[in-house]
Amino acid sequence: MPFSFREYGSVFRGLDRAAKILVLVGGVNSIPFGVFSVALPIYLYFLGYAPVVIGTVFSIQGAVAVVLIIPFGILGDRYGRKRIVVLGGLLSSASFFLFPFADSLALLYLAAVLAGLAGALAFAPYQAMLADVCREHDRTAVFGMSSFVGSAAGALGALAATTPDLLRGAGWAIQARYMPLFVGSGLVILLGAVLVARLPLRETRRGPRRGLLPRRSGRIISKFFVSNMIIGLGAGLIIPIFSLWFFYKYGQTESFTGPLFAVGNVTNAVAFLVAPLLARKHGLVRTVVTLQAAATFLLLGLAVLPHEPILLWILLASVLFLARNATMNMSAPVSTSFLMGAVPPEERSSASAVVGVSFRLPFAVSTTFGAAMMAADPDFPLFITASLYAVGVTMFYVFFRNVPETRGTPAPPEPQAE
Repeated sequence: MPFSFREYGSVFRGLDRAAKILVLVGGVNSIPFGVFSVALPIYLYFLGYAPVVIGTVFSIQGAVAVVLIIPFGILGDRYGRKRIVVLGGLLSSASFFLFPFADSLALLYLAAVLAGLAGALAFAPYQAMLADVCREHDRTAVFGMSSFVGSAAGALGALAATTPDLLRGAGWAIQARYMPLFVGSGLVILLGAVLVARLPLRETRRGPRRGLLPRRSGRIISKFFVSNMIIGLGAGLIIPIFSLWFFYKYGQTESFTGPLFAVGNVTNAVAFLVAPLLARKHGLVRTVVTLQAAATFLLLGLAVLPHEPILLWILLASVLFLARNATMNMSAPVSTSFLMGAVPPEERSSASAVVGVSFRLPFAVSTTFGAAMMAADPDFPLFITASLYAVGVTMFYVFFRNVPETRGTPAPPEPQAE
C-alpha cells in the first residue's frame, strides 16, 4: 500500500509520549547546529584565524567523536541509552558556552573536544532510542518526521546566525555580537537534555557476556562501513565549511548565508517527509542511490559556476546549493531506517555507532585539507567531493541492491554464530 502524507498524522498520533518527546528533542538540538554551521567558520575568520586552523577545529571535533563513538554506542546498548544521551547534551551545551572565548586557542580547542565528546555520546544511542519507541512498520516515517522537525529547527538556528551582522552595524565588538548566539544555543541544548532525562523509557539491552562489537549484524555493518567511509571522506572536505565557500567565491557573509541556510533547512524539512514516500514506492536502496547520485551532479554544477560575484551566479549557486542539500540529506532517514531494520534490536546502538564512525572518521580528517584547498581554489574540494560521492554511491548500490525489502523495511540478516 503506498504511503501518503495523510499517514503522517496517523503515525504521529500513534506514537507514545516518549517517542513524541524524542522527536521534539532531536528538533530542539538542531537549532544550535543551524547556528554552528553558518556562524562559527565566519566568526573564527573574523577573530583572525587562518583557514587551516578553522578546518582543524572541525577536525578535532570529528576526531574525538570518531575515537569514542563506538565505545559509547556499546555502553548505550549495555547500560542504558538515556543516560548516555543526557551526558552528551550537557557536554554539547558546555562547548557552546566556551565559543565566546574563542580568542584563546586553548579554549577554542577545548570547545571542539567537548563538542566531539557530545557527538560521540548522543549520536548512536539517540537513533537506537528512537527506533525502540516506534512500531516496526512506522520506523521509516518516524525517522522522516524526526528529520523534518530537526531541519525546520535548524532553519531557525540559521536565521538566528544573522544577528552578528546586525550587531556589527550597531558597532558591537566581534565577541560581544556572537556571545548571545552561542550562549543561547547552549541553553537550548541544555533544555533538550533535561527533557530526555525526565523520560520513562524501557530499553533493550545486550547481555554483559556478549562480545563488545555487534556480531550478528557484522556482515551488513561491514558493507555500510566501506560505502559510508568514502562518502564521509568527500563530505568532510566541504560540508562543514560551506559558508566559507560562499565567502571565498562570492564574498558573502552571514547576512546572506544565514537566510540561505535557513531556506535550505526548510527545503530539507519538506524533503525529509517526501523521502519515506519514495522509499515505500521505489524501495530503500534505490531511493538512497538515486537521491545521492542526483546530489553528486548538483555539486559538480556548483563547482563549474563562474567566480564573478554578480547576482546571476550568486542566485544560481544558491539554487544548486539548496537542491544539493535536499537530495543528499533526504536520503539520511531512509538509510538510517534501512540500518535499524537490518540489525537485531539489541545491537542497534552499537551498529549505529560503528556505521557512524565509518562516516565521521574520514569526515573529521578531511575538513582541514578541504579548508586549505579552499583557500587556494574554492572549487577544487567540490570536484574531489563529487568524485568520492560517485564511488561511494556506486558501492552502496552494489552491496545492497539485492537485499529483500518488505513494506519499505529490509529483512533482517541471517543470524551468525556467536
